[in-house]
Amino acid sequence: MKLNLWNSTLTVGVIEVPPFAILDREYLHMECGSENGLLKTMSSYFNFTINFINYNKMIGQKLANGTWTGMMGSLINQEIDLGIGAISFDYDKSNDFSFFQPHCMSSVSFVTRTPRIVSTQFLHRPFDASVWYLFIVVLLVCFIFDRIQRRYNSTEIDLFWINFAQLFRQNSYQKLSFPSFISIWMISWNLGMFILSISYASCLYSLIAAPSFSATIDNIEQLFTAIQSGQIIATSLDNPRYIKYFEDWVGNTTFEIDNIWITVPYTTKAMDMIRDSYIDKSETKYAYIDLRETLQFAQADFDEKYIYLPSENLFSSMYTEILAIPVRKDFPYYNEFNRIQKLLFSSGSLNHWQQECYNQLRSKRKSHMTTLATKTNAFTLKQLNNFFMMRLNLENKTFTVAINANTPYTFLRFDEERNVWFPVGGSEIRLLETLSSYFNFTYEMINCHRNWGRKNPNGTWTGLIRMLLDQKADFGIGGVSMNYERINAVPFLYPYQTDQITFVTPAESITEYYSHFLLEPFEQSVWNSFILCILICIIFDRIIKNCDRKTDLLWASLVLLLRQPLNIRTNVTSQAFLIWIMCWNFGMFILSTAYAGCFYSMIAVPEIPHEINSVLELYHEVQSDQMIITTVANSLYSDIVKVCWQIRYSLKY
Repeated sequence: MKLNLWNSTLTVGVIEVPPFAILDREYLHMECGSENGLLKTMSSYFNFTINFINYNKMIGQKLANGTWTGMMGSLINQEIDLGIGAISFDYDKSNDFSFFQPHCMSSVSFVTRTPRIVSTQFLHRPFDASVWYLFIVVLLVCFIFDRIQRRYNSTEIDLFWINFAQLFRQNSYQKLSFPSFISIWMISWNLGMFILSISYASCLYSLIAAPSFSATIDNIEQLFTAIQSGQIIATSLDNPRYIKYFEDWVGNTTFEIDNIWITVPYTTKAMDMIRDSYIDKSETKYAYIDLRETLQFAQADFDEKYIYLPSENLFSSMYTEILAIPVRKDFPYYNEFNRIQKLLFSSGSLNHWQQECYNQLRSKRKSHMTTLATKTNAFTLKQLNNFFMMRLNLENKTFTVAINANTPYTFLRFDEERNVWFPVGGSEIRLLETLSSYFNFTYEMINCHRNWGRKNPNGTWTGLIRMLLDQKADFGIGGVSMNYERINAVPFLYPYQTDQITFVTPAESITEYYSHFLLEPFEQSVWNSFILCILICIIFDRIIKNCDRKTDLLWASLVLLLRQPLNIRTNVTSQAFLIWIMCWNFGMFILSTAYAGCFYSMIAVPEIPHEINSVLELYHEVQSDQMIITTVANSLYSDIVKVCWQIRYSLKY
């Protein structure tokens, strides 16, 4: 029979900390949160009502005389039964209060205003100032050289204008018969300006595609340095631990903490300050310090374009908080409530209730679509010691472990000198080392040589399962899969991972694809038609030359095809020549544009040859004898393959 409280009332203290506990006040008249959802579920299950008392961010501190203030003081005085609101679990609290099982491990991080795009002198930024100075010097040299050559050259060649036109890739419409010294200058100028213009265009396009932003603060050291130097003002709730952490980092220096650190009553107040400083382009910058989940929710509420939250890593966090729900010491229903909380936590309900907060927020503020990035974190041994005061001590007992090499769960290496296998890493190896250190036992390993075990027709087992049944090993590791037969044969620890059975095939080579890459944009029929047009052009050219030998129709067509400048005489009298040029220009414009578009697309996203991307495709390949299946012997995989496909193909071990 489950506990029934017969509609009695429990008094619950609340600290509003989104997305853990929100009570219809600070955030757009919403009532949600993981701890709030947990409490409501318990209320429905155990049949009790709730009387909420909002403590307005006053969690409480332990005074020098040993008494507590705020919500924690009310627990001591039995004014409330339990408290919610992302309460941290630490040594002082664990001595004076009972806690349900911790439900979250969160890091203390910070937010600042979003960096702005650096747009000052945007057109000048692709090059340093020294490059622009050298470019101006080259233009001056060109201008002087132009004036000098005009004194010794009888033909009027405007060298400066030619260079200026070629700089912007325009046709200068000048004669091609230049003196040798001008030709040398033109060659050098063209080479230099080609490199310069390509480099400028590449840098400019890169700046447009990936614009530079003003400096961001991405770790705690940068934040504290900016606070200490007065470049930014820190804000937080009234939590002495944050300030104490900062003072310990700074060391023995003389400064007024009130000038660089502001305590705010609510998270929304700090977010308003940061957002207003961004909108107003204020010189005063603010940072807000709190739990990462709270910062993520505030960022979603106030829009990411104003609030910047650094990525989660070791350097962007001050320290880690373990969050749990405190109850008074004499709470009579502790075991029942704690058991239900464990079940709800294991089922992922707390993450679901956090996500519900974001869903409600999106319905209130439709200007963004920020979602919750939930992540399950493991506790370290040091953190486990904080809330397990007593633990099993096996007094250096030795266990026998059956192991199979199976990356990434277990990595084994062979020592040729000692002729033994030894572990070098893997998730299950690390788990074994952690358990060994925590429960004080040693272990020796027996290599099963990738034989996980299968059941014989007579009911006996092979491999790792057989060793467990014969009590030659205490437990086995190596990515052992669970199925009905194995569960009935040996007990398993709690499953820690679900995985899918899939396949790999040889990567298709694109070498053959690139061997005819230039021909790939068009089908064979298009190329045949193009060759036919060239042949017609040759024939037509020979016919026109019988009437006008100065007209080279084939050469003009090829030059126009490759989009090269061509000065066609305006006094061409051949009507057939002009009609051909017009038709040719129109056709080649379409052809070259289509070819360039297809060619660039194929460079950006090359077409890889056919790949096998589904089990159905793999089945057809195997059934048609174009592929042979391989799998690990003595594993569940071979049995699954045989059952699914009924041995209609070659199976090789």
